[in-house]
Amino acid sequence: MKWELGSETKTIGQYTCFKATAVKEASGFDFSNFGRRPSGDDDKKDEEEKPKEVVVTAWYTPQIPVNQGPDTYWGGLPGLILEVSAGKTTILCSKIVLNPSEKDEMKVPSKGKEVTQAEYDAIVKKKMEEMQAMRGGRGGNRGGGGRR
Repeated sequence: MKWELGSETKTIGQYTCFKATAVKEASGFDFSNFGRRPSGDDDKKDEEEKPKEVVVTAWYTPQIPVNQGPDTYWGGLPGLILEVSAGKTTILCSKIVLNPSEKDEMKVPSKGKEVTQAEYDAIVKKKMEEMQAMRGGRGGNRGGGGRR
């Protein structure tokens, strides 16, 4: 990403963070627009209303001088990203453990199959459509007895 560094600051936890923004192309399934509701049955109309670009706002701290961050938002900034917002999604760091005494062990999955990014996007899109159909295309609870 091509970040534009700003001078605006805010504190996240005990860290002073600086604002950076970037524009990324919206492609495939994008979690940043997860909350979007279809505007009707016309798929062509929905396609036209989907944003072509997404503005990304990151808050990074040079107090931890690594150019890392959540999801695909990393690189190009002179510090760790503690908060990032893109579209309707915000990811906020809630805890940092520097030099942990216990190391987490990652285990390689023993089942499943490897898929390409395009295949993954198609699977996620299909599952999201199934979830929307189960909810009747609405965000509320359709069943009886639940809170509304």
